[in-house]
Amino acid sequence: MLISPIVIPLAMVTTVVGYLAGYITGQVVVLTVLVAWLIALAATLAALLMTETPAGSPRGWRGLAAVVGAVFVEIPYQCLTLAYRMQTVLRPRKRIVWGEMGRSLGDS
Repeated sequence: MLISPIVIPLAMVTTVVGYLAGYITGQVVVLTVLVAWLIALAATLAALLMTETPAGSPRGWRGLAAVVGAVFVEIPYQCLTLAYRMQTVLRPRKRIVWGEMGRSLGDS
């Protein structure tokens, strides 16, 4: 998580440059994206199955369909969070100082 704002864009640029230079074929790029999507799907399904079985839940298998649908949203969401993390690495905000708090014993 800490180095992902550096590693992921580097991997993306390397992939694009490799594709444009002819070192990587379009099939490899598509296969890589498909594998990344399947890994996200597997992680989401594993989280669902650890909490409940789809057949035993009140929503039944519709809950499973919702999870599969959510995987399509997960990749753009991860790209968005990556952009925010990169922004934080490149332009960190000023440190917030809360200051000292006075303490009193009170009259109990």
